[in-house]
Amino acid sequence: MKKILIFCIALFSLVAFSISVSAATRNVSTTAQLRTALDACQPGDEIVLSSGTYLVDRPLILDGKKNITIRSASGNSQDTIIKGTSFHKVDSQRTTDVLRPPDEKNEGDELLWIYSSSNITIKGIKFHWASCHGIKFNTPDGTGILNITIENCHFLDINERMLKGTRSDGHYLEGLKIINNTFENTQIPVAEDHDPEFGGDYVGGMDLMHVKGALVSGNTFKNIRGPLEGARGGIFMWHGSENVTVEKNTFIGCDRSICFGNGTGAVGAHMKNSIIRNNIVMMGKDIGIELACVSNVKVYNNTVCQSTANGRGIILGASGNEYIDIKNNYLHGRNHYSGSVISNMNSTCVESNNLFRSGNSIPAYFENGAEGDFHLKSSAANLIGKGVPLSDVATDFDGVSRETPPSIGAFEYVSPTCKLSGTVSFAGKLLPIVTITGPDGVRPVTIAANGSYEVSVIEGVSYTIKATKARHLPFSASVSILADDTCQIKMLVGNIVDNPASDKYVIDIDDLIVLLGSYKATTGSTKYNANADLNESGTIDIDDLILLLGNYKKSAVKA
Repeated sequence: MKKILIFCIALFSLVAFSISVSAATRNVSTTAQLRTALDACQPGDEIVLSSGTYLVDRPLILDGKKNITIRSASGNSQDTIIKGTSFHKVDSQRTTDVLRPPDEKNEGDELLWIYSSSNITIKGIKFHWASCHGIKFNTPDGTGILNITIENCHFLDINERMLKGTRSDGHYLEGLKIINNTFENTQIPVAEDHDPEFGGDYVGGMDLMHVKGALVSGNTFKNIRGPLEGARGGIFMWHGSENVTVEKNTFIGCDRSICFGNGTGAVGAHMKNSIIRNNIVMMGKDIGIELACVSNVKVYNNTVCQSTANGRGIILGASGNEYIDIKNNYLHGRNHYSGSVISNMNSTCVESNNLFRSGNSIPAYFENGAEGDFHLKSSAANLIGKGVPLSDVATDFDGVSRETPPSIGAFEYVSPTCKLSGTVSFAGKLLPIVTITGPDGVRPVTIAANGSYEVSVIEGVSYTIKATKARHLPFSASVSILADDTCQIKMLVGNIVDNPASDKYVIDIDDLIVLLGSYKATTGSTKYNANADLNESGTIDIDDLILLLGNYKKSAVKA
């Protein structure tokens, strides 16, 4: 037995040692070191990039790797930059930080290729300048790519696609997470950068095919535009993609923002079983949300707004769509609806509780829509509480819980809150029952041992606060909340006997007679009447008499 135990300990130590040896931190500070680390890394390794610029004249390659993290040492994408040769392909427009190798002329630059890899995390890096792709996913051996996370990165001035995932029938780009990144162009392609048929508009944020189980959340897309105002989507997913969640992203000035599917020569569903929710779109020249050849796609609680006269809030392809559910959206744009019905809806598609608007002025529903603040004002009566409850949208863009019924758009309206506080004075030991009634119904109010209370209330709303206790007149008061306020609750004791024929509770001679009939009685005696023991001391005495006489002839209206 002892030998077996020693063997197990030795085996455990060997396994632990092998794991610690295999997982390494590879610190790099030059492009050459980065290439070597990408080639040599083993499962569990971290490749840590020192602050600086890593100039690349041909793609970096991560091929057949598992469980690798590639991150900046600082965590700041603005000081750790993987930089290509130029935004433009055409020589007359190119810059010359890095000379393009002759054999790649007219093909365009790509910064990072990820081939047939799984469980890869890329964090805190800027990908800057590429005339073709920033990061390209591919599965040349048909094994698929699993669980890629791209987080807190900045993709800047990349001409064709910042993220590109090519089609591989039967093999998916699965478990992709794209979280809290910025996708931004400050330049616009020229026609010569792309094939003549595209006129320079073959530029987009991400173009991903065969995506399965992806999350695209919390990203910002800025100024992804083409010279003819028809750039591809900031998010463009198609060719057999499914189970994708696109949520809480912000789009500013992009020709097209969210595109599911491609209606050009499409066969079958390009996207299915997916959801677009809680996104903010400040439209550019063309389309906010585009759906073409999709099945079972939900479009919930998005705010799509335009400041030009040309943009289309949402469009559906002329054919190939089925089971689309469009609810609780603010959709601002032209030619995307007829009356209150979105064009090209068929009998399998549902639209309800959306607010449509045309024209090029941003309405006064929002705190500062012109500057991108689409939180709702209290005056946004057409949006607040006008949605339908949806189990798929429990919270809003900010993570605030949705009300019932919810507001339309990406933001739930949250009323400004104040405090209502005070003290409750009463006779005896048992606490009274106190409630407050407002727009959210009747709520109980907790009374502290010292008689104090404090409740949260909504600014600009009137409330009714009530208190009841045996032998006391009921208390009721209305309070209009303009700021933090107080309400002192003074309960009057002595109401021993009720006259059912009266519309009031009155402390009068009938109560006094009952008290005097039990005067000097104590708990357990035949004369003791608990209703006359106003201070709940166990003895009906002068203190109780003083309490009653102090409130004599006081009254309260019966509810």
